[in-house]
Amino acid sequence: MPNVDARHGSHNNATVTANTSAAAQGGALHIVAKVKHAHRGASFSATATVHFASGDTTVHLHRRGSSFMAAADVSVSSDETPGTVPVDVTVEYNDNEQEVETDGTVEASDNQGDDQGGDAQPSCDPAQTTGDCGGDQGGDSSPEPTESPATGD
Repeated sequence: MPNVDARHGSHNNATVTANTSAAAQGGALHIVAKVKHAHRGASFSATATVHFASGDTTVHLHRRGSSFMAAADVSVSSDETPGTVPVDVTVEYNDNEQEVETDGTVEASDNQGDDQGGDAQPSCDPAQTTGDCGGDQGGDSSPEPTESPATGD
């Protein structure tokens, strides 16, 4: 008897797959694990370890109802090093554990500069503007940057 029995049509074994999205710095990687040709009623769970340049992060992937798909979002710090990020996904299906390797991509954020100035405000010359440059009102007069979905889907 095979370790993993799908019992669907002509498929002899279930197949485990995983994939990871791209995310900008300050965004989130989306990780999905799936068992194709799964046997109804079999046990299923998944975890993922993301190997960021700044250190590893391990998460439990949340199952979607009774399907054999699980997913999770993993936050990417705003100062994470851009590039390919290895992800190790462990899927437990019907009391058998299988490892799947996938890669995500951390992309440089559009609002990040090379000056590493952090939260520095743009210079304001009151003689050149008609509005207030922020003064002593204790707040930032510019709107907060908003997150946009990564392009290239």
